[in-house]
Amino acid sequence: AIATSIDALCIGFVYIDYSLINALIVFSCIGVITFIISSLTGIFGKSIGKYIEKWAGLVASIVFLTVGIKILLEGIM
Repeated sequence: AIATSIDALCIGFVYIDYSLINALIVFSCIGVITFIISSLTGIFGKSIGKYIEKWAGLVASIVFLTVGIKILLEGIM
């Protein structure tokens, strides 16, 4: 969440040099797309959670472990 906020702040600084109308259009598009994606992932997560409720801890552990190993390998290489 912090990385997303920093990214949004940087984008804001980039587009603030353009005209106000163009900046507002870009910011509105970013906001709408972010809202839609967040809503869809929430709905998807809720529906899939019903099926993997028993296995949620294991699935989360595997996902986090995989991401951690990927980051570690990228850092080493």
